Amino acid sequence: DFSTHQEYSSVLGTAEASATLSGNGCLYLSAMDVVTAGTGCEYVFAVQTMLRCGGTIDVGAGDTVRLTERIESTDSSLPIVKTGPGTLSLESDNAFANPVIVSNGVVEVWKDKSFGFGAVQLCGSASTNVFRGVEIDNAVSFVGGTINGLSLSEGTTNVFNGVVKLNKNRLNLKVPASSKVVFNGGLPDGGDC
Repeated sequence: DFSTHQEYSSVLGTAEASATLSGNGCLYLSAMDVVTAGTGCEYVFAVQTMLRCGGTIDVGAGDTVRLTERIESTDSSLPIVKTGPGTLSLESDNAFANPVIVSNGVVEVWKDKSFGFGAVQLCGSASTNVFRGVEIDNAVSFVGGTINGLSLSEGTTNVFNGVVKLNKNRLNLKVPASSKVVFNGGLPDGGDC
């Protein structure tokens, strides 16, 4: 529980039990380096977080890491990388400009600025990216073959205002009949959707 400004170089380490980081202070991190053990647990970051640079969030199978409060960064040159087969849930509008790379697992996007202001790269091994009714201005690129999905929540409209680059890859969309996806930025380089 954080009630003051504190600085940490790593959070949770290899975690084996569910945990919540909360409070009215600000969590200062040199890098967002999180590793979970894959034991079916949930980890909630319910405190504003300030990153000095990027980092890696490695979420184990069956685990969920929920980032529920605003994340900012003082250095946007290094990416924030999501690895591991588990779920990363981005639940706030964030203010970082770091690139975001999703290389594996599931990412749930709850707000328009959940990815901050940087470019987003979704890799072929990323199993599912769930969009829950958002309007995203970020440039989004897909790499690494078939992207097994953008999955849209029931009854939502999801808008991509930035350029979406398929890089001649195939994108599988899971769009319920009551949902809608709009690519305002266009699909400029071919590919298959």
